[in-house]
Formats: sequence, structure tokens, C-alpha cells
Amino acid sequence: MHGYSSSSEDSDNDYRRNRHQPPPPANDKTKVKKKKLPPQITINRVWKRFSKKQFSKALAVLPFDPVPPPIVSERANELLSAGYERAAEECRRKVRKIIQECRRVNMRYRDPGFDLDWDLKMEKGHCLNSLGRTKFDLSATTNPDATVPKAVKRVHEIFEQPKFMDKVSGSDVKQGSLGDCWLIATFSGLANVEDGIKRICVEYDTKIGIYGFVFFR
Repeated sequence: MHGYSSSSEDSDNDYRRNRHQPPPPANDKTKVKKKKLPPQITINRVWKRFSKKQFSKALAVLPFDPVPPPIVSERANELLSAGYERAAEECRRKVRKIIQECRRVNMRYRDPGFDLDWDLKMEKGHCLNSLGRTKFDLSATTNPDATVPKAVKRVHEIFEQPKFMDKVSGSDVKQGSLGDCWLIATFSGLANVEDGIKRICVEYDTKIGIYGFVFFR
């Protein structure tokens, strides 16, 4: 025994075993602290779930003025001149608001309901094939030699110094291949009336590429 009791030896052995035992496994429920991301990255990740890389046509357009228009019966006996001024002022307000927004984001105006450029690039044909009787096949397998428009150009991309509403004359009109003779004849007639075109195109910006027209019915 060498002067040691059995109980002392057992205690020493237990101590050595406990000393070399590995620590207990960590609790699986322990939460790992996530790295805090900048606010902008967090916002981008959230919006990425709801955004698409390809453009799509808007299903609804919110009105610029949330106030509902007055009832038709309130202006049943309204003079024609008063009705025109009201419609012209509303058109000016909408066009100016669009111009202000386009200048803020530094881009030209694109009509979401009739965007020929997007329509051609996305090979949809919704706008292009509704202009005339000719139907174009805009699929990717189209023969490159086929008579399909290859690009869409805006006015500033075609003319170096485009002019609009400058010395308007009825002889300026030249009809193309579309069956729009009634519209061309109307513009030719208005061009022969002093300020006739200016009364229907009440607000515009050639640099932004937006034109506000007022039509009668």
C-alpha cells in the first residue's frame, strides 16, 4: 500500500479522468451572432426578391392628382372654351411633372404603354405589330435578311438639328405607308389655321422627348 489508502488512489484516478475529459458539446440552440450589414445592402436584398431583370408592362397607372374629378353633371352646360382651357391646363400640369421627374433622374421620357425600343429588344412585337397590317416575327431565330426593323431611333438620333413647331405649314406633311390618311389630313388642315397645332400640342419638351396633346370629341 506504500502508506496510501485505496480511497486516496481512487480519488486520484477520478481526478485524472475528469481532467482529461473533453468539454461538453456546445448547445445547438446557441445563436450565432450575424454580421451586421449596412442599411443599403439590407434594403437591396429585400427589394431583389420583388424585382425582375426584364421590363414588364405596367398593369395600372396611378393618377397624378389623387383628388377625384368633379361629376360630369356639374359642367353639363360648360362653355366649349372653358372645357378646352381646363383640359389644356391639366395636360400642361401632367407634362411638366413628367419633365421635372425626367430631369431629376437625368433621362429621356419613355412611354411605358408604347415603348417601341423595349418592344423590339425583348422580341415582343406588341407595339410594332399594331401599327399596320404587316406582322413581324421578332423571335431570335428570325432570318437576318428578313424585312424586320433592326433598331428603333429617337428624333435626336436621326436629325442633327430637329425642329418642332417652327414655321408650321400644311405642306410639311408627308404620309408614309401606314393607313393614317385621316390623321394626316387633320394635321394638314390645322397647320393652315393660325396657331391651330399649338392649340392641340399645349406643352412639350423636345430634349426630354415628351409632347402633350389635347384632343376633342
